[in-house]
Amino acid sequence: MLLSFSVETPVEFGEVFDRLADIFSQFHQATQLEDLLACGVQHTRYLFGCDRALIYQFTDGGDGAVTAESVGEGWSPTLGQLIYDPCFENVWGEKFQRGEITAIADIEQSDIEPCYRELMMRLQVKANLISPILLPSPTPEGTAQLPVLWGLLIIHQCGEPREWAPIHRQVSQHLAAQLGIAIRHLQTAQTLVASRRAVEPWQQAAALAGCVMWQWQLDTDIIQYSPQWRSLLGYQPPDIETDFNALLALIHADDRERVRAAMRQHLEHRTAAYRVEHRLRCRNGQWKWVYSQGQVTAYRANDTPLKFVGMMVDISDRKAQELALQQQTQRERALYEVIDVIRRSLDFQHIFAVAATQVAQCLQSRVRITQYITNETVACWRAVAVDGGPHDWTAEQEAQIWVDVPDQDNAIAAQLKQLQVVQISDTADISLTDTVNQPYAQSFPGHWLIVPIAIETEVWGAIAMTRPSLVDWIPAEVELTQRIATQLANAIHHAQLHRQTQLASERDALVLQSIDEGIWEWRANTGIDQISDRYWEILGYDPPATPPALRDELARVHPDDRQWLVASIETHLYTQQPFQQEFRLQHRDGHYIWVRVRGRAIWDEDGNPTRMLGTVEDISDRKTLDVRLRQQEKEFRGLVENNPDGIMRVNRQFQILYANPMIASRMGVPQADLLGQRLSDLELSRLVRNRWQTAISRVFETQQEQLLETQEMLAGQEQTFYSRIVPEVNESNHIQSVLIISRNVTNLRTIQIALQQRIQQEHKLRLMMQHFRATLNLDEILSTAVVELQTAFYADRTLVVQLFADQSRQVIAETRDHQYPSLLHTRWENAPITSHCLALYRAGQAQIVPDIAQADCDPEAVIAAWQRAGVKSAMVAPLTQSLGAEANVWGFLITQACATQRDWHADELHLLQQVAEQLAIAIQQSELYQQLQAANQELASISTTDALTQIANRRHFDNTLEDEWLRGQRHQREISLILCDIDWFKDFNDTYGHPAGDTCIAAVAQALQQCVNRSTDCLARYGGEEFALILPHTNQAGAIAIVEQIREAIAALEIHHPAPQSSGRLTLSYGIATVMPVPSTTPQSLIALADRALYQAKQAGRDRYVIADVSAPPEE
Repeated sequence: MLLSFSVETPVEFGEVFDRLADIFSQFHQATQLEDLLACGVQHTRYLFGCDRALIYQFTDGGDGAVTAESVGEGWSPTLGQLIYDPCFENVWGEKFQRGEITAIADIEQSDIEPCYRELMMRLQVKANLISPILLPSPTPEGTAQLPVLWGLLIIHQCGEPREWAPIHRQVSQHLAAQLGIAIRHLQTAQTLVASRRAVEPWQQAAALAGCVMWQWQLDTDIIQYSPQWRSLLGYQPPDIETDFNALLALIHADDRERVRAAMRQHLEHRTAAYRVEHRLRCRNGQWKWVYSQGQVTAYRANDTPLKFVGMMVDISDRKAQELALQQQTQRERALYEVIDVIRRSLDFQHIFAVAATQVAQCLQSRVRITQYITNETVACWRAVAVDGGPHDWTAEQEAQIWVDVPDQDNAIAAQLKQLQVVQISDTADISLTDTVNQPYAQSFPGHWLIVPIAIETEVWGAIAMTRPSLVDWIPAEVELTQRIATQLANAIHHAQLHRQTQLASERDALVLQSIDEGIWEWRANTGIDQISDRYWEILGYDPPATPPALRDELARVHPDDRQWLVASIETHLYTQQPFQQEFRLQHRDGHYIWVRVRGRAIWDEDGNPTRMLGTVEDISDRKTLDVRLRQQEKEFRGLVENNPDGIMRVNRQFQILYANPMIASRMGVPQADLLGQRLSDLELSRLVRNRWQTAISRVFETQQEQLLETQEMLAGQEQTFYSRIVPEVNESNHIQSVLIISRNVTNLRTIQIALQQRIQQEHKLRLMMQHFRATLNLDEILSTAVVELQTAFYADRTLVVQLFADQSRQVIAETRDHQYPSLLHTRWENAPITSHCLALYRAGQAQIVPDIAQADCDPEAVIAAWQRAGVKSAMVAPLTQSLGAEANVWGFLITQACATQRDWHADELHLLQQVAEQLAIAIQQSELYQQLQAANQELASISTTDALTQIANRRHFDNTLEDEWLRGQRHQREISLILCDIDWFKDFNDTYGHPAGDTCIAAVAQALQQCVNRSTDCLARYGGEEFALILPHTNQAGAIAIVEQIREAIAALEIHHPAPQSSGRLTLSYGIATVMPVPSTTPQSLIALADRALYQAKQAGRDRYVIADVSAPPEE
């Protein structure tokens, strides 16, 4: 059954072709039609591994009958039946007459005529493959006739549908063609025999169509030919001599000696008749194949031959078909050789060399396989393999064949990149302007065929072939080249995938190092190569210095497991079946532990294992549980009928063999009615039924139990079932059924969901605690609390309410579902806590309010507001702070349900209370922090502010000037300093007293402050009646403008001055200095410049400003 494979299975083409050659030989050796047809169906059924093979012969009336059949056991025979197909004329007749085959993979699912489907179903057919048997028609010279549709070669698959691969179609077509040729030969031979018996005179025999009768008179060496001799070879009587040597001269030189030998053997009485096939030269120079036979009809008295009568039959068509089949076989073998080397090797150079050789030998041409190179400076087509085939290379060709062919301006390359096959009938037709291909056309003249090698939609390279003679490439040769190009593309693609697989394997090795499994490696030539430390840890040993021997490790295996383990390893090594086993290993302490070992061998090109890699995992705990579970199942087998779990037994066909009352109740079917039903008969959803059948099938395939979880609708509610499917084996250790224990775990899943929600809530609590500790910002703390609790409790509204000393309360933080109104900033005046609840809240006790209308801890105004906001129920937790011995209720943390009244759980209340306790601590810490910040700000203000004037003091001035000086250096910006002093202040003080002097200084400071417009400017009290103004990023003109504003502001004060040297009003003198800070100077130099300018202003009469000369160094 060489072809009984799926479409994905690799095919051994060599064995198929050898078998076909043997079958075809048997066809042509058959002497009776019945023997020929019987041989055909027997070999067809063997080759395809099908359920039925038959030959259907058409009758003259258009119907037909089965004349030969080979059918498998269990399927109805059809031999001798007259089968009427009403669809034949409309659907199949013309198609079969054209020689087309029909392949249907699934009769039930295919789009075919209903009448034909009904016929196939009646014949038990699930899939079929039909090839027409066509008899070659005689084709006299100058005429062409269609072949005769004699019958059909039909292959039936009755058990199940079947996909037909291209090789199936080709082999079926070849078998039908050879049957047609053999039938025609039998008919011809039978006709000749009948004619010979009925008509003795050779004149009448000569009238047989296509036959040449000839008579040789040996004593005169004269040969007489029938008139058909002229139609066969085209000669006229005068054209040829009539002796036997003249006949030999017309025979092909390669056949002449064979003809002589056959004639000699017959004339010497060593053969009963003369029979030979040979070629004759026609008058036009062509050669025709003939089948020549005859015998001596008269002898002399001495028993020597006297007269010989023979006949010749034109068998050129048959020989042409045989040659075509031989060439097709050669092409298929060439393709097989390429596929075989691709399968066995990843060496591209070797693969390309074999491909080039096979194509060159098969197609009698020179071959050059090239790769399209694009990753270099100039794209080109580079040779990777060449073969001259039957043609020698000249020195010029040898030098040119390996030279890169440019891609630019290459018309042929452009077609190849469009994945087009290029054929050039005569290289002389290549234009002289084609500077790329013209040199190659001169070096390799003839007929070119270039086929692209494409991976997906991109060209990888090409197979280029040339024949020196102008012989056209036939479609079969083009098709072969394309198929080989496809195989090369697949090999390249597979090699790329192999490289990716290698990289993935390396990554997998890194992953295995991090998992909790031991790793081992065995090599065929050296034994165990390495074992990871985890393996020894599992067994309780320290890792040895060198790898142990294999026999020592096998000795650790439990005696009951050792033999079958070794057999399992050998099976894997020599059949490549997957290897995964569970067995017992002896621990260092002496007891046995259960391990699971998985491994995979690596084989060489000859299929011999070279190494094996695998892992070992400690599964003792699981095995212990498995053993305990099996014991419990055995003990409680008698209680199955009363078991609350559903239990049933199912066979391989998904048929229920047993079901306990719980299963019957679950399926809604009486227990007795369940027996014998299939799972497909039950009212289960398609998804549930498919999952059941998949899990049960896996148990039968793997002999391992399976676990399954399904969701089913019972009484209008979705229920979750957890099922365990256990194999039941017979005495032969074959699985005969599976036992299914199914439990309703809906409540367990509900508990698990609740537990998960609880875990999520606890997690959110921890996150909130972390956030509370990470910040002291009260608004951020409150926002985090309400948002996280809203999510954790799936509440409709969560808020924080603060209580105030005047018995009022206000919502200060809130998050809510947007369909409910906001209560943020809502305030209730005179809303005290009721006395019986105040004690509970001070003790930190939270409470659940199942119905907000029945709440008794809040005044009616608050309850009414809750109701207007849609609140149905709530949980309330107090936010308490300890003040001495008594706790104070700072406020409440409240979560509310608005959609419906909610049944709050105790654990939810406990969680809310925990959050409230932590939130209260965070609030108290935040308030303390805010108080501390306010105190620190007040201290900072005192340390930098002058008490009398409430402007910056000298200390703040010095720090500010230092900072601005450095900033000016970094940004290269000017800085100005104004020093000003009250004129004749001592006289003012002596006249009016110190309190009036202080008032005057404060008024001047406020006037100066009004002229400071920028936040970066700094006004400071520099001394008793002296002030300083720092102006960053201000040039000299800007400083003068500020001074003018100050003078106007001072004049507007209209403070009287009693000193006679004054003008009668209070004035100031000013010194202005503007510089560009540089590293070589200091802020003190700026102060010295401004101070010198102030001194100059006073010397000049006061009530004026002087601009410092920065070119003159300041006096120290």
